[in-house]
Amino acid sequence: MTLEKQVRLLKLYTGTLTVFFVVFLAAGFQESRQRFREIDVERINIIEPDGKVRMVIADKERQPDPIINGKTFKGARKGDKSAGIIFFNDEGDECGGLAYSGQAVGGNTEAGGALLFDQFHQDQTVGIMYSQSGKRKSAGLHVWDRPQTPADVLVEQMQAIAAMPDGPAKQAELQKMKDAQARGELGAHRVFVGKGSDGSAGVTIADRFGKDRIVMVVDEKNSAQLRFLDDSGKVVYSIPTGPAR
Repeated sequence: MTLEKQVRLLKLYTGTLTVFFVVFLAAGFQESRQRFREIDVERINIIEPDGKVRMVIADKERQPDPIINGKTFKGARKGDKSAGIIFFNDEGDECGGLAYSGQAVGGNTEAGGALLFDQFHQDQTVGIMYSQSGKRKSAGLHVWDRPQTPADVLVEQMQAIAAMPDGPAKQAELQKMKDAQARGELGAHRVFVGKGSDGSAGVTIADRFGKDRIVMVVDEKNSAQLRFLDDSGKVVYSIPTGPAR
C-alpha cells in the first residue's frame, strides 16, 4: 500500500470517528425517551433532575430501607416488606406509600393493602387500609395523631432500649415509653370510618389518648346505635337508650 493511500485511509478513519463522536456527544445532551410495550423489572426509581429519589416502585425484596429526617434505618422493615410504592418528600425522606399482599397459608387467607401518607418527619397520619385473616375482614379510612418529635428520635430510643441487657433498668425505660404512650405523647389512632372485622360498619372517634369516645355503628345484626363513652370506656349515653349492644 502506497503512502498516499495510507494517508487517505487515515483521513477517512479520523473523519468517521469525529462524526461518530459529535453525534454521540449531542445525543448525551438531549432528553431520551423510549417506548416499551412490556417490561419486566424488580425496581424502578423515579428521580428529580438532580438525582434525588422521589418514588420507588419495587417488589418486596427490593423495597428501600426507611429514610427519616435524613437517616437511613437499615433492616427496619425486616419481615414487613411488601411489594408496592414508596413516596419521598422534597428532602428525600419517606412520606408515605402503597403496599399490598395476599396469600393462602394452610387453607387460611392472609391479605392486606394500604395507601398511607406520613406526617412530616413522622409516621402515617392518614390512610386507607384493608386487612383479612381467614373470614375476618376489615376495611376503612384511618386517621392518626402524631407527635412533633421526629420519628427517627423515637426509633433510636426504642433501638437503644432493645439493645439494653434484660433487667430492672431496661424495664424502667420500657415503662417510660408506655407511660408516654398513655399520655398521648407518642400519638394515637383517632378516627376510623369503615367496616370492622366483627361484621359491623360505622365511625369511631377517639380522644387524644386513643380511647374511643364516640361510636356510631350498625352491627352484624343490622342494629344501629350511637354511643358516647367516658375516658374509662363506659357508655354514658346512647341512642337508642338502653344497654350497649
